[in-house]
Amino acid sequence: MKSENSFKNTTLKQPSFLVESLDKLEIGQHLRKFMDQEGYTCIKQLVDIGGPALLKLEGFSYLCLYDLLKVLDTYGDISLLSEK
Repeated sequence: MKSENSFKNTTLKQPSFLVESLDKLEIGQHLRKFMDQEGYTCIKQLVDIGGPALLKLEGFSYLCLYDLLKVLDTYGDISLLSEK
């Protein structure tokens, strides 16, 4: 059984691409346009909002969602986008 201290040292590290500049990532045109227009600067900001809430945002379409899922699949893991 792990001690209480060993659990503190096993925090999950988020992939670095989540906070990368958009210029360093290959992002579909629909998602890039949305992020530029709305002032989002990194993928983490969208991941933190969650899938269903993103679709409620004005200007965020299913095409944006597709582009976001493609980015997550390419650089990390689609499961990073929760169903908050």
